[in-house]
Amino acid sequence: MTLDEELVEAVDKAAKRLETTLSSFPRKALRQALVRLRTRELERRQRLGYERYPVKPEELELPEVLLTHADGMGRECAVNLEHLQTVAKSGIGSLITTLTGEKLDQVAAAVSFALDLR
Repeated sequence: MTLDEELVEAVDKAAKRLETTLSSFPRKALRQALVRLRTRELERRQRLGYERYPVKPEELELPEVLLTHADGMGRECAVNLEHLQTVAKSGIGSLITTLTGEKLDQVAAAVSFALDLR
């Protein structure tokens, strides 16, 4: 590998500023350049994948149900049903609200979505 004199001088000054050696500075720079190239390649592949197989709107749905003051909540919130877990009845606190049939249907749909039961 041939480097012009100005570049070698600039690298030498940079290496001194960084308190490293003239030989380790380019090694580190080359490794970083290879990482950047690999990252660009992965991003290109990901972009091509999405171009070939675009995301469908239903894949962006979130399995959650929004609750508001009208639902008996003190503030607006959401029931996220993406991660379901069973708990002992003794571990459940006091009643917060009672959901309407419409909201329960939304909960059922969100659970079906989360468990891929559609």
